[in-house]
Amino acid sequence: MAEFKAGRVTVSQAGTRVAFPSVRKKCLWLRVTANEANSGDVFFGDIFVSSTVGRTLKTGTDEVNNQTEIPFSQNGGGVDLNSIYLDAANNNDYIEYEAILE
Repeated sequence: MAEFKAGRVTVSQAGTRVAFPSVRKKCLWLRVTANEANSGDVFFGDIFVSSTVGRTLKTGTDEVNNQTEIPFSQNGGGVDLNSIYLDAANNNDYIEYEAILE
């Protein structure tokens, strides 16, 4: 049975990647949205994400640039949320996420 999970990931220190929480379940779908009050861009990706490299999520309310959705199940699989990372150009910037887990 599918399960919904939502949360927040905060980068306390810019340039230090932070893993999403481990849930020990396969993530089938994920939406990541940058906080509109962030001081700068946040970067979303794998273990190689940095404060300059990754899928860039912009500050503000422009839904084209401040959020992204990944339908892992459409590609025949899923990932542990803990294999996804966030970094930011500024301290204490964050994202909020929603996920569907298997």
